[in-house]
Formats: sequence, C-alpha cells, structure tokens
Amino acid sequence: MRRMTWIASLAAGLAFVAAGSAPALAQDAGKPHAKPEKPQAQHPEKKVERKGEAKVEGEHGAPAAAGAEVGKPAPDFTLTGTDGKTYKAADLKDKIVVLEWINRECPVCQKQAPSMKETAAALQKKGVIWLAVDSSAHHKLADNAEHAKKESLSYPILDDAAGTVGHAFGAKSTPTTYVINKGTLAYSGALIPQEKGDSRNYVTEAVEALLAGKEAPTSTTKAYGCSVKYKKD
Repeated sequence: MRRMTWIASLAAGLAFVAAGSAPALAQDAGKPHAKPEKPQAQHPEKKVERKGEAKVEGEHGAPAAAGAEVGKPAPDFTLTGTDGKTYKAADLKDKIVVLEWINRECPVCQKQAPSMKETAAALQKKGVIWLAVDSSAHHKLADNAEHAKKESLSYPILDDAAGTVGHAFGAKSTPTTYVINKGTLAYSGALIPQEKGDSRNYVTEAVEALLAGKEAPTSTTKAYGCSVKYKKD
C-alpha cells in the first residue's frame, strides 16, 4: 500500500515538472538555433601606405628627389664656377650641355678623369658646353679651382655644396653624366660601361646623335662610383 502511494506521488511530481516546462519548450520551438561562433583567425596587421604619406630619404637622410627624366625639361640651375662666372640653365637653352657630377676625392672619378677630359675636349670643339658639378658638402670652390688648374681642365667646376641642383637631377653617384639638348634631358648615366673590354662612350654616342638630328641611341644607363656626399639636414 505504501509502495503504491509513493509511486503515485512520484508520478504527480513528474507531471507537475512537465507542465511547467511545456510553455518554455513551446516558446523556443519557433526560434532558430544559434550557430556556435567560430574563433576569428588572427592575421598580422598590414600597414597601408597612403599616397603622399611615404617619405623617401637619400644620402645622410637628405630628401631624395625623383630626379630628372629623359625626354622632359631638365631642372633649372644657377651656379658659380671655378672660373668666377655664373652659369644659368636659361642661358644655355639653345645649346647641347653635358653636366658631369664630380668629386675630386672619388677613386672612380680619378680613374675616369683622362676619359672625361678627352671626351670633353672633343665635344667642346663641336660647340658642346661641358660643365662639372660638385655637390660635395665639404668641398670649397677655391679648392676645386686649384684642382681644375692642376688637372688642366678645359671646363669649370660648378659649386653645388648646398646639394640643391644635385637633388633636383637625382644625382647619386660620382661620376654621373647628363646630356641636355636645348633644355630637354636626352641622356643620363655613366660615361663609359663598367664592364672591362667595352669601349663604348655613352656621352659621345648621345651627343653625336643629337648633332645629327637623331635621338640618343641609349638614353639611360646605371651610373656607378662613389656616393654623392650631400649636406646633412
């Protein structure tokens, strides 16, 4: 008898629990089951470089210019030479001009000095203006004047110790040569190939082509030598 009473009580309790849970189950029946969240993959943050934000630095932290481009107007300049004269690009706009970036202390410049002098002398006879430019911050015009006299240079060395013109042209090595044809850059790069056994002279080829009314057969080459010792900011 007691056993039957206990079973009846248990059944009544279970019925009570089921009745209480039914509304909740009915309420949740129409809801979609939430999917378990997947852990997000950890990707390294990418640095987005926005146009105009990047800063490019050149020798000794100086701002690096984009440099002169062949086929476009050459940068303007006004510089004083070892001969005491002032040279302006505007005064040479109707000429073929060769600019030679020089550093009297550079071993490569010293090695190529005979070829530079020979090439300059030959082209000057054809009406070409040849000018050396020194952008070394620690060099003085008077010292370069003595060097030009000692080496019997047939052209002056222009003082660009401030580095303004060098940066405008994008000169990075000494020697570097630029051929300007009536205000437009026609050639930039080395005087001669770096490879041994190659006897080409890029500057002579460019100038002779221009004098014949043609384009330079080679418009750009990679200059090589010592880095230009620009002024520190």
